[in-house]
Amino acid sequence: MVSRRLYLAVVFILLVVLVTGCGGDKKEDASDSKMVKVGILNPIPVFDPAVDGFKERMAELGYIEGKNVTYVYQGAIGSTEVSVLAEHAKTMVDEGVDILMVGATPGALAAQQVTTE
Repeated sequence: MVSRRLYLAVVFILLVVLVTGCGGDKKEDASDSKMVKVGILNPIPVFDPAVDGFKERMAELGYIEGKNVTYVYQGAIGSTEVSVLAEHAKTMVDEGVDILMVGATPGALAAQQVTTE
């Protein structure tokens, strides 16, 4: 009888081989993509570090502001009211943003409200 430890080791190795083998041969680079327009819906200034971190990580991934990404952002809105945030989100959607980056639950609810048919 095969020991349980050996069995688990074999299963683990097979999973690793399967997962690594599922990757494609071409790595998509952000420089190959079209200009992306990101709307940033930041309810209050306490989320400013999250916005900065988001932009930094986007740059690390190859999304350079003005080259292949544009941010629609006027700073913190100053309200956590979903109705107020929804107005801002609708404006961004009307401007043609490809994606909304939101801070906190009220921002997510506002984005959902204006993007759900």
